[in-house]
Amino acid sequence: MSLLAVALLFLPGLLVARAPWTHVAPLSLAFWTLAAWWPPFAGPGRGGIVVSILAAALVLALLRLAPKHEAAPPPGWAPPPSPTPPARPGRPAPPLVSGPSFLVLATALGLLAPLPLWHHAPGPRLAFQTTTSRLLLWRDGVPVSGEPLLPLEPVGAHAPALATLAADVSHVTGLDPGPAQLWIVAVAAGLLLMGLYTLHAVWAPPLVAALGALVALAASPWPGFLSVWGEGEALLALGFLLPAFALLVSHASRSSAVAAAFMLAAGTLAQPLLATAAVVAASAVALGRYGLGRRAPGRHGPVRRPPAKRLALSFLLALALAAPGLAPLARALSAREALAIATGARAHELEAFALGLVLAAMTPLAFVHSARRRSAAARAGVAGVALVAALLLVARVHGWLAAGQLREATRAALSHAAQVTEPLDSICAAEGVREFVPALAGRSAGEPGVWVPPVYADEWAERERRPCRARLEHLPSRP
Repeated sequence: MSLLAVALLFLPGLLVARAPWTHVAPLSLAFWTLAAWWPPFAGPGRGGIVVSILAAALVLALLRLAPKHEAAPPPGWAPPPSPTPPARPGRPAPPLVSGPSFLVLATALGLLAPLPLWHHAPGPRLAFQTTTSRLLLWRDGVPVSGEPLLPLEPVGAHAPALATLAADVSHVTGLDPGPAQLWIVAVAAGLLLMGLYTLHAVWAPPLVAALGALVALAASPWPGFLSVWGEGEALLALGFLLPAFALLVSHASRSSAVAAAFMLAAGTLAQPLLATAAVVAASAVALGRYGLGRRAPGRHGPVRRPPAKRLALSFLLALALAAPGLAPLARALSAREALAIATGARAHELEAFALGLVLAAMTPLAFVHSARRRSAAARAGVAGVALVAALLLVARVHGWLAAGQLREATRAALSHAAQVTEPLDSICAAEGVREFVPALAGRSAGEPGVWVPPVYADEWAERERRPCRARLEHLPSRP
């Protein structure tokens, strides 16, 4: 993977003053997600804009990291006493140089390590996101419609964060949208792990938070516990939402509320329905615990915190930041489509999500007492559980990615189709492959077409039917 893709992950988050290390990557990706819709960063010419911002952020980051040389004070001058920092609720962010943080970081990197083995993101939902990324890449910005690949308008009505981030990766690295989308999905899985660790570290010691996050995600029915929201969309949304809520819970300043708003806005563009549900649940919990301004425990004694006002500031700012990206959804969504989305969840999907939610919330409690023990046997047991959970999580994530890969012969046929057909040709393919015709070959799929999100149901029903110009398995062979 190009160093430029890594730069997207850490810049401009490194420039945010006093940002905990756990929030650098989510803040960076939140910026790129929101910038895809806000002028002047939205384009046209999005590729050049992304590279220019990266270059400027890199220069500023180097200046920030450069050693500082301060002039000595004049003789006899005594600096004024520093004011006592205000108390804040919760624990401080877990230190970067510590065993639990290294464990979580190593597992997150393990989620990325086998990526060269795979070629595209799995499933029809992520194939749709890949198709949208290809359209964004072709137009060097957000196009008005999905033509010639999708007879849909407007582009971006369905959870556009995955697609815009993958398009940015393609812009700066030259990768095809297929592997670029795969990289974003794997990064989102790592952000989910980091976000859960960050949120648990608000109330528990870092070791307990790390063990709880690893075991909970490894034991959850992967990725079925996210199917009710969409696997890839939910992964990215939670990667933004969890660290945002950690900031809202563990800090009391307005600047932290603004930083949380950036991540909440990006989470809304990653999965609007999940973000809405998470905000409602978080508001109910916060107001139920603290009321409108009771004293909350802090490191230096009780601190008065008005959660209602601070939460309202963060949520309203998040809505304002996400508004341009939500505009296509507002244009496309009808009452019938909204009802279909609200009632479309299946019982087994809700059960799997409920199980994952319970595991994520309760698993750290199982390690509170064991983490305090100092015996060699206890330390060995904790280390063994952590190692097994980390390996199992990496295996389950990459098992999901591997299970969704097309066969090599099919991928070769899709690549060949882009060379022997005209740009406006419609290609028919078997079920399970059809969705990847526009995603990987850059050609529209013939009837009955590809999977489309429920938000496009009305537009899809009114589309002009496109006969097949060719079938994938009947294309002329290579010369």
